[in-house]
Amino acid sequence: MTENRVDGGSLVGILLPVVAVLALAGGIAFFASGAREVPAHSAPAEVPLAQLTNSLGMQFVQIPAGRFLMGSDAEGYGPEHEVQVPAFYLGVHEVTQAQWQAVMGYNPSAFPDPSRPVEQVSWLDVQAFLEELNRREGTNR
Repeated sequence: MTENRVDGGSLVGILLPVVAVLALAGGIAFFASGAREVPAHSAPAEVPLAQLTNSLGMQFVQIPAGRFLMGSDAEGYGPEHEVQVPAFYLGVHEVTQAQWQAVMGYNPSAFPDPSRPVEQVSWLDVQAFLEELNRREGTNR
C-alpha cells in the first residue's frame, strides 16, 4: 500500500493549505472585481407561459420577451450594454429519436431507442432540424 507523502509530510497536509489560500484569493478577486447584486426590479415576473403542442406531440412553452445587461466595463470585456430578446418558444423536453426521424427521415443516434433523446447531432444538424420543423409546422405557429 502506498502512502500519500511528499518529503515526509502528508499530501493532504500540504494540499489543504494551498486549496484554502486559492479559495480565499478567488473570493477576494471576485469581490474586488466590482461584482454587484442583481437589482430587485429584475426579479422574474410571475407570468403564465403560453403552451403549444405540435403535430408530433412536441410540447413548447413561450418564453416572454425580455432584456438584460451584457458585457462589463472591466478591462478585457466589451462595454456593458442592454440586449433585448424577443419572445420565443422552447421545447419542454429533449427531441426524441422518433421525432428527429419523423422530421429528418433518419436517426443518427448511436444508441437507438425511439423514446430516448437524439444524440450524435451537431449544431448545424440541429439548425437544419429546426428549419425543417418550422417549414412543416409553421414558424411560431
